[in-house]
Amino acid sequence: MTRTIVAGVDGSPNSAAALRWAHAEAQRRGSRLLALYAWGFVRPGHAGGDHTFDPGYTTARARAELAAFVDQALGSDAAGSIRQRASYAYPPTALLSAADFAELLVVGARGVGGLRGLRLGSVSRLVLHHTRRPLAVIPPIERPTVGRVVVGFDGSESAQRALSWAADEARRRDARLDVVQAWQVTYPVAA
Repeated sequence: MTRTIVAGVDGSPNSAAALRWAHAEAQRRGSRLLALYAWGFVRPGHAGGDHTFDPGYTTARARAELAAFVDQALGSDAAGSIRQRASYAYPPTALLSAADFAELLVVGARGVGGLRGLRLGSVSRLVLHHTRRPLAVIPPIERPTVGRVVVGFDGSESAQRALSWAADEARRRDARLDVVQAWQVTYPVAA
């Protein structure tokens, strides 16, 4: 089975940063990269202002826009080696489905529709809470190196798997591993 990294793209600068990061990661791991563009009733970046629902927006048009975006983000030489998929589906659902058999899911911290004050956009937030695969949420500012890998740990079986994966990633990147365990103290309340 070929190892695959799935990168969600929506045409935004943040998703271009995520795609570039995913491309570098795929090369580092010897994995294939799938660039996935999903849109629902209104395509990303199409709502608001003078833009309205476009009944003429087809899968063929989405594929052409995806190919142009990948070419612009990575360059023609790299773009030729990237698998691309345009999907008329709710973006978080399409990403989660594609990631079912992937080794890593990559998204930008915010896409074209997010409010500027939010650290995570709606798609990245939804996949964060529902994926069963490792997830990389890439900030809008690209950094050339990773100095540390942070993993949450609560002692559960899934936390053990996450810790093992994070330790492998820290070794692969020659980065520091920070293991974080948090808990909440409940205070008795007098009647």
